[in-house]
Amino acid sequence: AQVGKLITVSASYTDGIGAKEAVTSGATAVVVVPGTVVTAAQMTDSALNTILFQARADDTVTLPPGKYTFNGPLTLTTDNVSIVGAGNGTYAAQNTILSFKGAASRNGVVVRNVKKVTLKGFGVEDAEGNGIFVESSTDVVMDTVRTEWTNDPVGTSLMAYGLYPVGCDNVLVVNSKAIGTRDAGVYVGQSTNIRVIGNE
Repeated sequence: AQVGKLITVSASYTDGIGAKEAVTSGATAVVVVPGTVVTAAQMTDSALNTILFQARADDTVTLPPGKYTFNGPLTLTTDNVSIVGAGNGTYAAQNTILSFKGAASRNGVVVRNVKKVTLKGFGVEDAEGNGIFVESSTDVVMDTVRTEWTNDPVGTSLMAYGLYPVGCDNVLVVNSKAIGTRDAGVYVGQSTNIRVIGNE
């Protein structure tokens, strides 16, 4: 809640002779989350994939509101990274929408072989295959994400799933949506320790 702000600490007290005193510390530096706050100009295949490739453990990659079109998958292979958007709704001014309509690739967002990943607060639309595909990973959280096919998805793969963790352990899929998928909205394949809670 304090990201982007300066923090000071104030203390009030009564000293040993009964006088009331107050002191305020100097301000901290601006509080930042380790990682990258992505600009709208960086919401392209090459720029965003470069940011994801260069992410380090404990980073948060923060996506801006808006609707952005991609031609290939957005791929993450780094441990302990969060990808957080502005919201999973359909109103682009206030939410983050990743569109793969007409993309050359099969999947939208792809996460492979990572330990600890959080995907939160964005929508994936019109992937040619799976909306969000997480493979061979542990400690996976999909929170308040949306996958949607805005038109009849008959042209997509027969195995087009909305949220698809496969070969994973310790997975939480919560408060998320899968709309219009040709196959299962949430498909948990060959995974263990799964919780699927409060999804639509």
